[in-house]
Amino acid sequence: MSKSVTFTAGAAAFGREIKVIDSFKTIKKLNEGVGSLFKKMEEYEQKQAEQGKSVYLTDYETIISECVMAETANLLSLTTKKEKEELENISYSEIFNFYSKVVNDFLDMQIPTMSVLSGAMNSMAESASEDEDTPLEEEAK
Repeated sequence: MSKSVTFTAGAAAFGREIKVIDSFKTIKKLNEGVGSLFKKMEEYEQKQAEQGKSVYLTDYETIISECVMAETANLLSLTTKKEKEELENISYSEIFNFYSKVVNDFLDMQIPTMSVLSGAMNSMAESASEDEDTPLEEEAK
């Protein structure tokens, strides 16, 4: 039995709800889209590191939201400029929730959220702080 997720937010914008099933074509699009998202995040991190700059959550939000919008348009086969503009006028949270559900249901993966990234960054900062404290503690002995 196939899995499906329906884009109900499209009813007002496109005059119909759009149902996406777990076809090979859909899985291929999702794999490419998720891969592109993580690649763009990695490229951002590398660029910041090369320039000696900090990594900011707001930049991740921009990367994620732009990818989610582009990949949702691709997934829904929205090809015209008008259709893509209509998508931009729909609630972003509805679009993000739809795309996240499709990725989760079909690929068993998660699209990063700000709360997850924030927690990961805080955890990494705490870990780095603990690593910096360890040599000093050992020297004091």
